[in-house]
Amino acid sequence: LRILTRDEHKSALCAELAVHAPGAKNNVWGIVEAKGLEFTDCVVVDFFSTMADPAMQKTWKNLFLDPQAVAVSGKKGRGSGTKFPLAMELELKLFYTGITRACNRLLIIETKPSQAYDAFSRALQNKELCDIMTPDAVVREGTQIMTADDWRKEAFDLASLAEENEQDAANFLERAIAAMEKANDLVLLEKAELHLLAVQNEEAATAALMNNTGDYDELAVASLISFLEAGLTSEAARACTAMAPPALKGLARRIMKLGEVMSN
Repeated sequence: LRILTRDEHKSALCAELAVHAPGAKNNVWGIVEAKGLEFTDCVVVDFFSTMADPAMQKTWKNLFLDPQAVAVSGKKGRGSGTKFPLAMELELKLFYTGITRACNRLLIIETKPSQAYDAFSRALQNKELCDIMTPDAVVREGTQIMTADDWRKEAFDLASLAEENEQDAANFLERAIAAMEKANDLVLLEKAELHLLAVQNEEAATAALMNNTGDYDELAVASLISFLEAGLTSEAARACTAMAPPALKGLARRIMKLGEVMSN
């Protein structure tokens, strides 16, 4: 079960969960952070009660009271003629992103009362589109056991995202390592840890170059070695191109050829 919340509320939610469920940090995602990802089961927590603008509570309430309303660009709805602010379009897109991350089951939990959630809940119940669950039932859903293959697949997906998203690579790799530990796959765990070490050394090398601290060469070499030890020749070649001095630029091409030989 993956936990989604507004990105600005993520830190506070992690702090709350740490008290009652240590280790839950790697299961919590900001909704924007999780965009493009898919999970088997998700729970969206405190989406309505943590809105930054209290005035949006009434806007959401009016939307659920008048489902025929057009909630964009301040246009009049076909029903009551209610007008909605432009910010509502962003709210709807964010909510859509959150609820469509789940491939199987979606739970929505609010820990505090709000006008918006009350209207939302009533609207779903009137249409018989949801089941109301007790806290005990939610806990049972949350403790459903994932198999080693489930954790391994999630780790692979996260590691792939790390290669595609250079800026967030460390974040995705930390989550991949946590999943590998639960899968008890020591071989892949070692590879993921080497990948994370390579990314951290590359980031440190970049910082050293910018701050002229003198340990750039050592960190750059350590990063390349870790990429190679992890079997990530394409990442090693990319890092080499980015970090190596002009005299060693040809090394990237040799690393790519090494990768081609290893894959054959």
